[in-house]
Amino acid sequence: MTFDSTQGANLGSGGPVDLVRGEGWAQVTFAINSILQLSTPVFLRIDADAHEPLFIDFRHRAFVWSTDLINFPADARNVSFETEPVSADAPPLFKLPGEGLDSLLWVLGQNAYGGHPAPWLRPGERYRLAQWPNLTKHLHDMNQMHMLAVLGNGYFAAPELAAAAGVPETKAHDLINALSLLRLLRVSEGMPAIIVPIEQKEKSNPSLFARLRARLGR
Repeated sequence: MTFDSTQGANLGSGGPVDLVRGEGWAQVTFAINSILQLSTPVFLRIDADAHEPLFIDFRHRAFVWSTDLINFPADARNVSFETEPVSADAPPLFKLPGEGLDSLLWVLGQNAYGGHPAPWLRPGERYRLAQWPNLTKHLHDMNQMHMLAVLGNGYFAAPELAAAAGVPETKAHDLINALSLLRLLRVSEGMPAIIVPIEQKEKSNPSLFARLRARLGR
């Protein structure tokens, strides 16, 4: 879509606004998770070094940004955001449809916490894939595909997921963070992990990914 830099320009010009400054994307991502959890009707403006503002309208699960997510500035240090409450029937913050919010959540979850668990995740939790993410709209690699296949077969903590998929534990944390932000995980504190090495599973059944997508509704 063509980005209009005036879209959302009035956000923060008046009315009750919460301005938060922090280092990197961690506080922004935590705030977004809280907004999604509470279903709060707000506008959000995010400013990062050397980039035009990013605007989110949560009512429409949409955002606009002149920066392509392929060039997401994961190493940005000076990141600030503003929230502004809005009524359910207020005009949209920008011209719809904008970009789908899920694609932004995927990138934020992968980059905000540098290979550590997101602060809303609790020790002792294990995770299982509830629904396959729409990978046609998300940047992904084969390691992430392997981990998704593992998470489709049982409940895993990040270290167990990393061992089963043969990837670094930091990558497992990043993927779990993203899937949690997207609300695509089942969570259990009591379910034991089922360790199934993905390499063996692929050799015995090359249609594993197809079966998992069918099972999870993708």
